[in-house]
Amino acid sequence: MNYEEEKTARGISASGYFLATGIAGILAVAAPGLPSIPVYWITIGILTFLLIGITLFLKKTQPRLFERRLGTDPLERGYERTLLISASALTVGTCFISSLDYCRLGIGYLGSWMAPVGVVITSVGAVMLMQTLRAYPPHALSRYGEKQGMSSFQGMYAVLRHPVEAFFLLTLLGVPLMMSSWLGLIGWALTTVPVLIYVSMEDRWRFMNYEWYYEYTREVKKKIIPLIW
Repeated sequence: MNYEEEKTARGISASGYFLATGIAGILAVAAPGLPSIPVYWITIGILTFLLIGITLFLKKTQPRLFERRLGTDPLERGYERTLLISASALTVGTCFISSLDYCRLGIGYLGSWMAPVGVVITSVGAVMLMQTLRAYPPHALSRYGEKQGMSSFQGMYAVLRHPVEAFFLLTLLGVPLMMSSWLGLIGWALTTVPVLIYVSMEDRWRFMNYEWYYEYTREVKKKIIPLIW
């Protein structure tokens, strides 16, 4: 399926998925908040800035990415829609429980020193995510079935086979840290489950459908976690 065919296929809009998850996550942080708490506004401000920044960045540099539709092949990739929706719901839940714990419950408070750590982690994750999305990935639709040399792999695709998912999780990790909530960290850990399942199943699908993917897996051995998996 090429880009033109995918644009008209039934599936989840990539832009809609990204924006809906981002906006819902910000609203989830805002819902239980106390306006008198500075960290509350700092977290919302950072997440809003990153959402707007990434959206404008992608629309300018990768307009085709926003036209993509996910979950268009229910027979071979029926897992895609279920796992992506699950990851989105758990992302929103992580944002909500982190804010609720910090502003109302106070059960899993990690200490004020975690807030700046969370800001750094979220910012680094977002910047690396944007840089990764700028690359021309080796599994792009226009390369379906091609045999690609390593010279065609850009950025983190030369280090990890699924860097987008890796930096999404890194960006999300900063939210419970900004809110200093270990309950939020539990939510983040739960979010990793459908993401890791998706990565594993997607990697297997690419291996079966891209002739050159075996060589790619030999050169780039790790899927999502550097030096580990």
